[in-house]
Amino acid sequence: LPRAVPAAWAAQAGSFDDETQQQLAQMLRQLTRGSNDTPLVFYCAGPECWMSYNAAVRAIRLGYRNVVWYRGGLEAWQRAGLPLAQAGWAAR
Repeated sequence: LPRAVPAAWAAQAGSFDDETQQQLAQMLRQLTRGSNDTPLVFYCAGPECWMSYNAAVRAIRLGYRNVVWYRGGLEAWQRAGLPLAQAGWAAR
């Protein structure tokens, strides 16, 4: 998706004080310039994947208030005929 940031690693199981959480906090601080109101949309390849849900919960626990889980993911996006783009930011 346009302006998407790859972050599948943020869906790892664990606790909200683990290394994954710390790395996600650092990445989101950088991307949002510290604004907890910045819209964040988490998605997977399709609706059967829950990894993006896990990452969204992690973001909420970090205090982000405008978090959306786009359950249909890339599959629904493409079906709707919406534009695709290359990811431009490498996380981790």
